[in-house]
Amino acid sequence: MKDAFDYEHIAIVLNSAHKDYHLINQESEDYCHSMFSEVLSNALTLMMLTLKDSATDQGAWDDIVAGINYEAGSIADAMHYFITVLEWNTDNLQSTFETIHRFIDENLKGDTK
Repeated sequence: MKDAFDYEHIAIVLNSAHKDYHLINQESEDYCHSMFSEVLSNALTLMMLTLKDSATDQGAWDDIVAGINYEAGSIADAMHYFITVLEWNTDNLQSTFETIHRFIDENLKGDTK
């Protein structure tokens, strides 16, 4: 796994045409931080589990968790960082979502509407 962890390979794109986009647009009077937190937590959970499934299929997941056999700055490197430094638990869907959501809640400050 040597694809770079950059916009060309991974991106979270928010649909500004969605009727409820104003709720997660920080420039909107209707901005709701808890809604934005939910959207971001779900997107990151989906990203992590999709990448985990792909790495497992390639036989690389154990290497990612152990921190071996990947290039610095790669997607695998970022995943290892999320797991080891940010302590995102990727054992299953529920633990992945809970640890990412907790991280977002504790570290992404914003209006508490």
